[in-house]
Amino acid sequence: MLTLHQFWLHILLKIMSYATLSNLCCLLVLVAILNIDRSEATLGGATCKIPTGSPGASTLCTSTKSGFCAVDTLDIDKKTVTGICICYPGFTGDNCQTYQRAEVNFSNQNV
Repeated sequence: MLTLHQFWLHILLKIMSYATLSNLCCLLVLVAILNIDRSEATLGGATCKIPTGSPGASTLCTSTKSGFCAVDTLDIDKKTVTGICICYPGFTGDNCQTYQRAEVNFSNQNV
């Protein structure tokens, strides 16, 4: 069974396989307007080293559920890569180690 995100991705890929360049531009604008593929993240700030083997960079900033290590700098001559922690929504701290439940404010809602 497909998740909603996988479903929309499948539909978009199907449409893109038939799209011309002008149609593709229109599709990208439509996706941006509808905000179908939305991502949220916060900069943790701690440096992390991108590993060359499994399990990869997802475990370097506290855990896979709190954030991940993204490429920050890449030096091709020296063959070095440095990373920086990126936190998922609700997680904060330099290594994404603190979880803070989001508070919902309904005071300005018209019901």
